[in-house]
Amino acid sequence: MVPILSAQNVSKHFRGLEALSGVDFQVAEGSITSVIGPNGAGKTTLFNVIAGNQAPNGGQIRFRERVISGLAPNSICRLGIARTYQNVRPFLGLSVWNNVKVALLFGRREPLPSAREDAEIESVLEFAQLTAHPARKAETLTPLERKRLEIARALATDPEVMLLDEIVAGLSPAEALQMMETIRVLNGRGITILLIEHVMKAVMGLSSHIIVLHHGVKIAEGAPKDIARDQEVIRAYLGDAGEEG
Repeated sequence: MVPILSAQNVSKHFRGLEALSGVDFQVAEGSITSVIGPNGAGKTTLFNVIAGNQAPNGGQIRFRERVISGLAPNSICRLGIARTYQNVRPFLGLSVWNNVKVALLFGRREPLPSAREDAEIESVLEFAQLTAHPARKAETLTPLERKRLEIARALATDPEVMLLDEIVAGLSPAEALQMMETIRVLNGRGITILLIEHVMKAVMGLSSHIIVLHHGVKIAEGAPKDIARDQEVIRAYLGDAGEEG
């Protein structure tokens, strides 16, 4: 079976600093796959390369069988890959409604008939639990609401794949559980999820497959139970202390 998203020998460097080095992975269609690793492991750089924010210096990213590495972000979004950002990026001066409308108008593979636009925005806002705030400016939203707006904007593009960059991090325990359920429901709609996350409860509770990066290199991948006891992963997170006891 052809994976929905894959990387072959992907590298990215910045003035001699190797942010990614020979990274390979495959993401199964319909899965929730997590990318984890210590700070500076190259996780967000990998998302930037997938989403077109940065071009790789080597290797290829494929969406289904099409090479997408080097395409512009708007082109990749219209193919069916949407992303959120760790540092959320709404249009602060626009209302919640208009933030979603911009994504709907400019990010979809196929434009909606204008008569259906309002109903689609309503549906997206209802899913994101933002129906009470359509006229509020994005700059007035709480951190949780801003994260929900990130999801709403991504969902409005009608994606096949969503790249979620630390969407759970920074939330209270109760909010984190709510966000985990939101991710499960997105996945249940048939959207493949690729997730960067530091909250291990979310990673282990959501993922069917985990990819581990360290210093830009993939050091492990597999099922959550296997990653949890992988000694190289433990050393990457804990150093020599991971070998004690």
